[in-house]
Amino acid sequence: MTINGFVILFVVLYKKERRDTMINLNVKSNYSLLSSCLKIDDIIKYAKDNNNGICVLCDNNMYGVMEFYNKSRENSLKPIIGLEISLDNYKVYIYCKDYDGY
Repeated sequence: MTINGFVILFVVLYKKERRDTMINLNVKSNYSLLSSCLKIDDIIKYAKDNNNGICVLCDNNMYGVMEFYNKSRENSLKPIIGLEISLDNYKVYIYCKDYDGY
């Protein structure tokens, strides 16, 4: 699905240890005011407990990104960083492709 040239992604499926795992790309932390009460530590703990290997943060601001990135790398998780923006009354989710994209 595209809106004004932006590609919107909903879920990522990846294969690990011969099983398909769904990763939610719309995970918000308590840095998204009035949207979530999850702390970054809770998100990382959930990913580790479920053997995901990938951890996602998609807040509506970038305040928690460095904390999320550092804690994900400390726990051997691949961080996926996203940002939710509003564009013409649509919610658009954009994700970093690499360090330059951040």
